[in-house]
Amino acid sequence: MEFKKYDNKIAVEQLVFEVKEDKVQEFIDLDQQIWTKELEKWPGFLGKEVWICEEKTMKIMTTVYWRSLEEWKSIDHEKLVETDKKFKEALGSENFELIRELHKENQYFKIAEYS
Repeated sequence: MEFKKYDNKIAVEQLVFEVKEDKVQEFIDLDQQIWTKELEKWPGFLGKEVWICEEKTMKIMTTVYWRSLEEWKSIDHEKLVETDKKFKEALGSENFELIRELHKENQYFKIAEYS
């Protein structure tokens, strides 16, 4: 295992969705095909993780890493709206709901990792 410290603060974006149980795998697949493919076109995109909680309702959390807050926030807003529309049309907006934007509650930055 290795401990790595970062010279620059890596911005962390976290979104939590409630997803109908029978749509979880489709959500994950479409998220990769639509959202991740779009985000990786933008400068500063470093990667993405998908987490699942199966306790009471099906919740999915996506964690996106950006080289800087400035690069993340420089994404064209119209492109985000267009991508969101495409995702909702593909999955059906009735099959999921964005319930929290954790980065709006507290903006965290990745400064080190041990892996």
